[in-house]
Amino acid sequence: MEMSKKTGAAIGLMLACAATAMAQQADSDIRVMANGRKDSIVIRWAPATPQVWDLGNKYGYMVERTRLFKDTRRAGAADTIREILTPQPLKPLSEKDMDKLADKDDKVGIVMAAIYNNTAKAGGAGPAAIIAKNREMENRFGFALFACDLSPAAAKAAALMFTDKKIIPGESYLYKIYPAQTPRGITVKPGIEVINTDETLLLPKIGGIKGEGADKTIRLSWPRDLTAGIYSAYIVERSADNKHFVPTSNLPYVNANEKNERTDRYFFTDSVKENNRRYYYRIRGISPFGEAGPESDVIAVKSLADLQLIVAVDSAVVVDNKKVRVVWSMEGKAAPLIRQVVISRSGAADGAYKEVATLPAAAVGVYEDAHPEVVNYYTVRAESDSSGYVLSFPAMAQLADITPPGIPVGLAAAIDSNGLVQLRWKPNADADIFGYRVFRANSRSEEIAEVTRDILKLPAFADTINVRTLTDSVYYTVIALDKAFNASPYSVLLALKRPDKVPPAKPVFTVARQDAGAIRLSWEPSHSRDVISYRLYRLSAGKPRALVLLLEKDSLHISSWRDSLLAPGVSYRYLLEVADGSGNSSNVQSGDIWFEPGIRKAIRHINTEVDRTNHTVRLSWKYDQQEVSRYIVYKAKKGEPLLIYRTIPATQQTFTDDALLINNIYQYKIQAVFKGGIYSELGEGTEVKY
Repeated sequence: MEMSKKTGAAIGLMLACAATAMAQQADSDIRVMANGRKDSIVIRWAPATPQVWDLGNKYGYMVERTRLFKDTRRAGAADTIREILTPQPLKPLSEKDMDKLADKDDKVGIVMAAIYNNTAKAGGAGPAAIIAKNREMENRFGFALFACDLSPAAAKAAALMFTDKKIIPGESYLYKIYPAQTPRGITVKPGIEVINTDETLLLPKIGGIKGEGADKTIRLSWPRDLTAGIYSAYIVERSADNKHFVPTSNLPYVNANEKNERTDRYFFTDSVKENNRRYYYRIRGISPFGEAGPESDVIAVKSLADLQLIVAVDSAVVVDNKKVRVVWSMEGKAAPLIRQVVISRSGAADGAYKEVATLPAAAVGVYEDAHPEVVNYYTVRAESDSSGYVLSFPAMAQLADITPPGIPVGLAAAIDSNGLVQLRWKPNADADIFGYRVFRANSRSEEIAEVTRDILKLPAFADTINVRTLTDSVYYTVIALDKAFNASPYSVLLALKRPDKVPPAKPVFTVARQDAGAIRLSWEPSHSRDVISYRLYRLSAGKPRALVLLLEKDSLHISSWRDSLLAPGVSYRYLLEVADGSGNSSNVQSGDIWFEPGIRKAIRHINTEVDRTNHTVRLSWKYDQQEVSRYIVYKAKKGEPLLIYRTIPATQQTFTDDALLINNIYQYKIQAVFKGGIYSELGEGTEVKY
C-alpha cells in the first residue's frame, strides 16, 4: 500500500534524529526495561541491531517470566517458578490492523511504514546494492524504534511491549525476552530484567535549565546525567505570556549527540519571530514507555537583536609556562554600544565555559590569566547596554604539563560467584585529572595487561573474569591520567581471590582387592592443595550408595582402608570422593571386586523335639544365606567321633531321626553346602538325651 501523506511527513521530520533513536549496542542483543504498576508490570524492549529487529518481525518474541523467592539468600532451583507468558510468539500487528490504528496515532503509521514498506530494489547483488539495502534497513529500524519510544500504541503494534497482569504484589520477577526462532548459525543474546512489583519508575522533573538569547534565536540547555537513560525524547514548550504554552515542534526533541561524552548538557535551539522580547519555556521528558514526565520550572529568556560587531581573540600566548596573555579586538558600527567585555575559559572548545574576568569596554584589549589550567580555551563576549552580546570564536592556549597525577589509592574490589568484579578506588585530588585506566594480571610475575577500552571518568570499573581456571587469584592495578595524558605510577597491586569453580584433582586407587577375609583399599591422594575432606563409599551389586566408611574429620590423614563387614559371594565397588573448601568435589570408582573367602558362617541354632511315643528326634533350623545347594547332617553318640549321617536338599530345613536307642545322648551338627562346592563352618551343634 502507499504511505499516507501524514506518515510520510512525520518520517521526513524524523530523519534528523533517526541515528539517535536507534538502539545502542549493549551487553545483550535485546535491551529490556520494566516498570511496576499497582496491578501489573509493563515490559518494554528494543532490538540492538536491525538484524535482530528483522528476526523479531519475522518470527516474533517470547516473553519468559521467572518468579524469584523473596529471600534472595535462599534462592535456588526450588525457589523459582518459570513460566512462558506468550505461548504463541508475540508478533507485530498485520499491515491492515496497523493501518486502522494509524488514523488515531500517526506513530503507528511510522511503525507500519518501517516494517511493511520495503522500497529497496530486489535486484542487484553488487556492493552498491548491498549498501543501499543495509542503509534502508537501518533507517527503517531507527524510525520504528523512535516511534515506539513516543507511543505505547506503536510499541504494542510493533510487538515491543507486553503487560503482565498476573502478578503477586511484593514479589520479584525476572523477565527474559528472546526471538521465537533463530536461523542456524545466528545467536541472539536475550534481554533480561529483574523487577519487584513495588518498583515503579518515577519520572523526574527536569531541572538546571539555562537559556541564552541571540538574534531571533533562543538556546536552551539542561543537565544530561540527570535524565539520560530515563527519557528518550523531550517536549519543549514555549509561551509568550507565561500562561499559554505550545510545543515548539510537532515532534519531540531527541539529542543528536547522545554519544558525545565531551559535553554534560543537552542543547536545544528555538527560532522566534521578534527580538528584544521575553519568551517563556518549560520542558518535559518522554520515557521509553511513552509516558511524559512532570513539567519543569519555567525559564524566561529574551531574544536579542544582532549587533553589527565582530569580536575576535587575536592571540592567546603562554608566558613562562605559568600565565596566559589573551589579546582581543572589536570592529564594527556597534562598538560604541558595548558596555563591558567578559572573558570566559573552558577545558574543551565545546565544553562549559566559566567566566574568569569582566572588564569595562574602554579597557585595553589584553588580559593575563594568572591561574590557567593545562588546556585552556578562551572566548571574549562583548555585551551591549540592551543586553545584546557578540561572542568570539574560542582560542586555545596550552601549558606544557610534565607533572603526572598522584598514584590512585584505596583500591578495593568485590567479586561474585560468576566472576563479576566491581573495582573502586578514591578519586584523585589533582585538579587536572582526566581519567583512569585499569590493568589486570593472573599472577604477580605475569606482565599486566590493560582491560579498559576507554579512559574511565569515574573511579570505578566492572570486569568479568574466568572462574574455571587453576589460578586462584587475579591482580589489579590502576593508573591516573591528567589532561595532558601524563600517567601516574601504578597503584598498589590488589590481589583478589577467584571464586573456586574447579573441582579438586581426582585421587587414584592403587590397591583394591580381597585380602585375608576382607577387601583392602589404598589410594594416592588428590594433588590439589585446597582439599579438606575425603569420603569413601561402598556400593554392592544392584544397590545405591550404602555406607560411609571414612569420616570427614579423619579423612585427610588416611590413604588406605580395610573393609571386613562384607557378605561372601557378593561383588562390591568403592567410590572415593574428594572435596575442597568451596564445595567442589570429584570422585573415582574402583572396579568390581568379588568377595569370596571360601567359607560361610555356621548354622548356629538347631531346635530339637523328642517324640518318645514314635521313637524319633526332630531337628529344625533357620539359615538365611543364598545359593545353598544341600545340607549335611552329622550324628554321633556322646564320646564317639562325629560322622556324616544324612544329606538333605536345600529346600528342607528339618530332619527326623528314627534310629535311636534308649538311654543314650546324641550329638547333632548341620553343615550347609553351597553351589560351587563351598562349605559353611561347623557350629557347636546340639545334644539330645533319649
